[in-house]
Amino acid sequence: MVPLAQGEGRISLEAAKGHRLEALFTAALFLRLRQGEILGLVWADVDLDAGTLRVTQALQRVDGKLIFKAPKTEKSRRRLTLPATLVAALRAHRDRQAFERQALQRVNGKPPFVEPKSESSRRTITLPAVAMAAFRAQRTRQLEQRLLAGDQ
Repeated sequence: MVPLAQGEGRISLEAAKGHRLEALFTAALFLRLRQGEILGLVWADVDLDAGTLRVTQALQRVDGKLIFKAPKTEKSRRRLTLPATLVAALRAHRDRQAFERQALQRVNGKPPFVEPKSESSRRTITLPAVAMAAFRAQRTRQLEQRLLAGDQ
C-alpha cells in the first residue's frame, strides 16, 4: 500500500464530500483501519457522544461467504478516539441510513436489509476497497489537478 503524500488526505476528503460512502472514506483516512475492520463496523461499536469507536470484529470472506470474525489478537481489539471531522461524517451517515431505511420500508414494506442471493450481488462488498484504492497516490494527483482546474 502506498501512503498518501502530504495534502492528499485533504484532497481525498474534498473529493468524497457528499458521496454516499463519505463516512467510510473519512474513517479510512483518519483511523487507518484494515479493510475488514472498517467493513465490520456496526453502530453498536460507535459512541458519537463520547467520540470513540471500538474495533470488535472484521468482515471476512470464508469459503465464499461473508462472515464477521473477532480480531485475532488482543491488540487488534481496541478503542479509538474519533476526530471531530469523523464524528460529523458519521452522524450525517447515520441520519442518511435512517432516512434510507424508512424510505425503503415505505416503498416495499419489507425489512431494509436483504442478503444478496447471487454472487454478482455479493461483489458489491468490494466496492469500498476499489473506491479507497482511488485515493492512493497516483489517482489523487490526477484528482487534485481536476479540482484545481475547476473540473468536477
